[in-house]
Amino acid sequence: TVPKTDKPVTAAPIPKTPKPSTKRPVKATAKPVTAAPTTAAPVQKVSPKPAPTCNFTVVVEGTPISGVHVDISVSVTVVQIVASLTTNSNGQCSFSPENYSNETYIAAVTPPSGLGCKGSCSFQIDMHQGQTTDVTFALVKVQRTVVVTVSVGEEPSPGKEVIIFVTGKPGEIIQTVTTDKNGNATFVASVGTDISYTVTVTPSKGENCKTCSADMTLVPGEIVYYTLTLEQPSSTSVVTVTVDGKPSPGKEVIIFVTGK
Repeated sequence: TVPKTDKPVTAAPIPKTPKPSTKRPVKATAKPVTAAPTTAAPVQKVSPKPAPTCNFTVVVEGTPISGVHVDISVSVTVVQIVASLTTNSNGQCSFSPENYSNETYIAAVTPPSGLGCKGSCSFQIDMHQGQTTDVTFALVKVQRTVVVTVSVGEEPSPGKEVIIFVTGKPGEIIQTVTTDKNGNATFVASVGTDISYTVTVTPSKGENCKTCSADMTLVPGEIVYYTLTLEQPSSTSVVTVTVDGKPSPGKEVIIFVTGK
């Protein structure tokens, strides 16, 4: 039995059935993504800078000289020699440090015998990578001077003839010099020579030799001094006092300068 109700009865809606689609399904196709080409910058090779170099030239009055020693030391301490070089036939030698760091060096030349430096014998060199430095050492011939003083006793003797000759060869006279008012005779030897010399003086009448000759050692760049000494022989006078032709002992004899 259906219960009665005063409310109207509403029928439930009937759902619509969708019509089938007549369109064909579209297939989704994914296109491959291509990355944009990249170009890397070429790697440049950096060549190391060459080591610093210092070229030395040693000349004597403009002429290159071989066999001269050049020592290289660090500037902090000159005694720490890092390289010892010798000039070739062109008067040249070169220095290139093993490490390429910038550094300061001292270059010093040792002049051979008879030569000296015209100016400084050493240079400070600032060496930098890839840099070439040229340094010239100028040497000059050094004079050797001797001053010979001639004295008679303790007094200078002017006007004396002093002869300089090669030692052992009296006939090979180099120079004859006359002493000045101070008794000095100055002799300048040929530059750069290592020859030994002998100096001699001839006594005047009434003089004897005490030291009439000397073998001289000449030092480059220096003045050396020698003294030749003459002496006058003492004069002896014998005064005899007699009384009636007989010697008289005990008599006092006074000697004085005539007129004084």
